[in-house]
Amino acid sequence: MERRVVIGCDIGKKQDPSCVVVTEQVGEKFITHDLGRLPLGLDYGEVARRIGATYHRTVALVAAANKKDDYRAGGYMRDAGMDPDPTIEAEGQVWVLVDSGGVGEPVVDGIRERAGILEGHLCGVQITGGTSHNFRLGAKDATVSKQYLVSQLKRLTGFDPPLLQLPRSKEAKALAAELAEFEMNITDTAHPQWGAAQGKHDDMIMALALSTLPGAMPVYFTGNIRYA
Repeated sequence: MERRVVIGCDIGKKQDPSCVVVTEQVGEKFITHDLGRLPLGLDYGEVARRIGATYHRTVALVAAANKKDDYRAGGYMRDAGMDPDPTIEAEGQVWVLVDSGGVGEPVVDGIRERAGILEGHLCGVQITGGTSHNFRLGAKDATVSKQYLVSQLKRLTGFDPPLLQLPRSKEAKALAAELAEFEMNITDTAHPQWGAAQGKHDDMIMALALSTLPGAMPVYFTGNIRYA
């Protein structure tokens, strides 16, 4: 089954760390392999460099995983003259979605200029209010409401067993606690608004939501719904 790997990035302000989450989708399953916060105090150029490094490391891991899948499928040997280079094939399976709101815009520009990410595989996502979204995999820019992001993430974690699997790590436990404490409040204008509980942060949740967004979005066709 073909895999798709999405790196979701939430860019923190000066007093907040940036968060990076790597999630693989195989079929209907979402498997988060890596999540973490970058050190505080990094300038935006260094944040862009580290996200680019995460991308290239992920491409290498996907290429290695593809080779293992070929072997398990019956000892299939690639023909160097016929089959695509494993790294080039893996580049087409890895995507980077970065929160481009506020301080995120210069980081997206830095990644686009220096990281060498395959064209169409880096998207700057403006997280908005309201409920609407305008996102297409392969687009350079997109807009998605925070409510939509969180509702899709809640859907993935609401199944039994959940469609989203987190790693067994200290960061993952903290993330699960953050998600459990995520609250919906009604604004003065009677609109629902998701946010972290008082005194808590939602940076890692936003990075996780971005890393699952492409596969969690519904695709409508001839009156039916499926998830890409």
